[in-house]
Amino acid sequence: MAAINDRLVLLLLGSVFCIVQSSDEKFETSAKCAQSDLDGLLSFKSLIVEDRSEILKSWSGDACCAAWEGVECDSKTNRVVKLELQNRAEWNETIVMRGTLSPSLAKLEFLEVLVVNGFREIKGSIPSSIGNLRRLKQLYLENNKLTGIIPPSIGKLTQLQTLSLNGNRFVGPIPDGIGELRQLIQINLAKNRLNGSIPVTVQNLPSLQFFDLNDNLISGPLPPFLGSLQSLTFLDFSRNNLSGKIPAALGNLSNAMTLSLAGNQLTGKIPSTLARLASLSSLSLNENFLDGTIPESLSNMSKLWYMNLSRNFLSDPLPASLANASALLSLDLSHNKFNLGRIPAWIASKEMTDVHLAGCGIAGRLADWKPSATSMFTSIDLSDNSLTGEIGAVFANMSRLERIFLSNNYLKSNLSEMSFPEVIGAVDLHSNQLYGSIRKILYDISGACSSPGGCLDYLDLSDNLISGTIPDLVDGERRLKFLDLSNNALSGSIPWSILMLSSVRRLDLSGNRLEGKVPASIGRLRELAWLDLSRNGFTGGLPVELLGLNNLKHVNFRYNHLCGEIPQGKTLTVFPVSAFLHNDCLCGTPLALCKKA
Repeated sequence: MAAINDRLVLLLLGSVFCIVQSSDEKFETSAKCAQSDLDGLLSFKSLIVEDRSEILKSWSGDACCAAWEGVECDSKTNRVVKLELQNRAEWNETIVMRGTLSPSLAKLEFLEVLVVNGFREIKGSIPSSIGNLRRLKQLYLENNKLTGIIPPSIGKLTQLQTLSLNGNRFVGPIPDGIGELRQLIQINLAKNRLNGSIPVTVQNLPSLQFFDLNDNLISGPLPPFLGSLQSLTFLDFSRNNLSGKIPAALGNLSNAMTLSLAGNQLTGKIPSTLARLASLSSLSLNENFLDGTIPESLSNMSKLWYMNLSRNFLSDPLPASLANASALLSLDLSHNKFNLGRIPAWIASKEMTDVHLAGCGIAGRLADWKPSATSMFTSIDLSDNSLTGEIGAVFANMSRLERIFLSNNYLKSNLSEMSFPEVIGAVDLHSNQLYGSIRKILYDISGACSSPGGCLDYLDLSDNLISGTIPDLVDGERRLKFLDLSNNALSGSIPWSILMLSSVRRLDLSGNRLEGKVPASIGRLRELAWLDLSRNGFTGGLPVELLGLNNLKHVNFRYNHLCGEIPQGKTLTVFPVSAFLHNDCLCGTPLALCKKA
């Protein structure tokens, strides 16, 4: 009996061994991909001369279906169906992949998804052989430096559903063959240098939902046939050279949720037919040449929460019916030909987040505007108007307010009596009649930084009547990125604690009465790109520590009493002579050589 049991155990072990061995052989077989696929992948790798992402580090051996990062094979055929190379650290500019796209990618004849995104240094053109990938459904080649034209062979990819080539340097027209891609759902060609007109063949794409051409050089009129693309939910043609009128047929895009035509050369009136876009949530027509009035019917768009009509030639009257636009949260009417006289009362009572009415002919006392205690405002722009009176505590109780712009008005207010909510992030009060000391507002900055979500990073108080000295700075100012106190009456010296502005990129103290030496601690502001200390009374020499400011793009030391040799280094010597003129005895490149003692 024992011998029989032993034989059974041996038989069972042998069976298990065979099963395991069979599984291993099957895995080994499935891990390998077809030779043509392997050749295509290795050809791609061979044209990548640098890979700081280290994605291709795993591409060795022939087990490309199992161990190669970004490669996926069909489990039944062992053919490569997906090549997805995505820069996982796209925010890090040092993580690049340098090279070109191999024409041999066409050997991946079963490929359905091709993604090469965000590597910045993939250059050259798209190989015309890409048209041989007849099974391709998704093509993403975003945020590289690809050049040349979009190859006409793209029109052979009749199974393609997504074509995304944004963020490259493509030139020339959009190929007519794009109209052959009847399965297309998404076209994203934004941020290139494409020109010509919108191909008429686009009207052959009944399934198209997403169409983005923003930031190109597309010209000509907006074709009315766009209104026949009934599946469209997203249309962005902003920042191009489109001209002519907005076709009324766009009102037929019943599923559209986003419509952006900003930054073109469009003329005429806003068609009232746009009110038929019942699903529209975002409308951007800013920076064109549109005239006439805003159609009252737009107030019937029940889902519209964002509307930007700024920088056109729109005129009065402003429809009071906009108060009935139930979903409207963000409204920008800045810089048109409105002469509103007062801030519309309905804006104060309506629950909105962003109101931008710069240059809208608004006058009267700012304090007369009394938003509700429960206001949701996060951004207010009333600059370039004729507002008067004091600022005081008008905005103090707006607990969500992050940005306030009141520049170019006639506001006369003591800085020490002004209050802003703790979450404030940007304050622009330049070109008013503000006076007093900046000590309190800088103290408020440091206090805000201790609260969740707080910290002012943008402060412009230039062209006012501010006096006193620049106080010692504390840790709270560390987040400030933009500080402009130019053209005031500040006196005294720049405190050594200026180094606390460790994130500042623009520092402008020009046109004041500051004196003393330029502190060496400015040289520790490593993010600084703009430094202007002109038209003051600074003495002594320029500190050699300024040579550590490697990000400088602009400097100005004119009209002071500086003396001595300009620190010799690329950081300063690349700037023009004019940046150093009208001082007592500055010398050295770019000025005349210093005289030997």
